[in-house]
Amino acid sequence: MATGIDIGRSGVKIVHAGKQLPIMPAVACPHFPIDDPDEVKRAERDTVALQDGKRWFTGETAVVQGDTTPGVFAEWDQTDEYEALVAASIAKVSTGEALRIVAGVPSEAGQSVKEYVHALFTRHAPTGSRIKIVAQPAGALFSAAADNRHLLESTIVVVDVGRYSTDMAVAKNGRAVQGAYKSLPGVRLAVDALAAAVRPLVSGTPTFERLEDALRTGTLRHAMTTTDIAEQVAAAREKLNSEVGRALNAMSASLRGQLDGVVLAGGGAGFIKFDVPTVMAPQGRYAVAMGFALMAAGL
Repeated sequence: MATGIDIGRSGVKIVHAGKQLPIMPAVACPHFPIDDPDEVKRAERDTVALQDGKRWFTGETAVVQGDTTPGVFAEWDQTDEYEALVAASIAKVSTGEALRIVAGVPSEAGQSVKEYVHALFTRHAPTGSRIKIVAQPAGALFSAAADNRHLLESTIVVVDVGRYSTDMAVAKNGRAVQGAYKSLPGVRLAVDALAAAVRPLVSGTPTFERLEDALRTGTLRHAMTTTDIAEQVAAAREKLNSEVGRALNAMSASLRGQLDGVVLAGGGAGFIKFDVPTVMAPQGRYAVAMGFALMAAGL
């Protein structure tokens, strides 16, 4: 079975045998005893064992029982928490038979990181599985190219706007260009700006999720009230759009007029507007995982 696994900092997206699995929170924490028998059963479904034998809660159980938050620091993909998410992702699709898996790492990750992540997937996948690790934007490109084959014959900048980071990479004729990538803040840049702007307007501190939702609706639900913050939202969105736009301009200049267009993907794609031809990758937050699954079909 072909499987695409996108372990992003906001959630783990999996496409297996052409189907999208529910997004799993990208968090994990060490296992500890739970008293309630019903909760023990639920938690067992989210529990994995690492190479050292230690058990970890993942996903929803880690959120509820561990009160954990996603890793937003460098080298997160080299932690036990990340390995636990790899193991949990494979457990959700594995029947014991060999799998074909494509997964990704950030654009700026070097070959040593790709090899390390490849070893993690190999460790937890069934024997005989075929595994490939690529840069995250490659998934978005292949997802968009499924209905736009000309993208694989063009010079494209892929922009994957996630919650915590934005990955940008140049691809020529469907092939990644060595060194032609950037990693920027993601939607959290706009959320942070919005949080500062609404501080004088509301009591207490709205959650990240409420602020992110407000970026889409123009209204903030907080402390049992709804506040119109369209003006503040416009300014916060523009801050993110300008940051990504400046990076695109720099990449375009380095291509000396050869840029044909942009592929835009990720949960924050709707916040970005470019003045160049743009193709929106299908499948929303699943765009990268879907592209990975298409790539895995060819392994």
